[in-house]
Amino acid sequence: MAQLVDLVFRHGVIPVLKQFNPELILVSAGFDAFDGDPLGGMKVSAEGFARLTTMIARVADECCHGRLVAMTEGGYDLGGLAACTRAAIEVLAGERPDRRDEAPAGSTRRGEATLDALLPVQRPYWSL
Repeated sequence: MAQLVDLVFRHGVIPVLKQFNPELILVSAGFDAFDGDPLGGMKVSAEGFARLTTMIARVADECCHGRLVAMTEGGYDLGGLAACTRAAIEVLAGERPDRRDEAPAGSTRRGEATLDALLPVQRPYWSL
């Protein structure tokens, strides 16, 4: 599932965000997609959230002079919530290596199927 999130972020979310060219990025930083979360079931690791945060921070640097606000809003595995929040803060504070180009290993069939459904719907509005 982490591969799905990473793939959709790279090929759906980030290109649209860059084209939108925001003056400020607001992030609702929910961590219920964490691997151990009892409700989310998305299996994203703290390192995965660090990678996603890095991608968003890079867009903030490119488009809006680094203006980015992140607010925590979810996550039901307290240890995971702490680890994911720490990872995101370390990225934003420049204390974590930039690993945005390191995609998680594994099958992306589900991610590719998601993109196959998402991109045709978005193409009339965005260059994807």
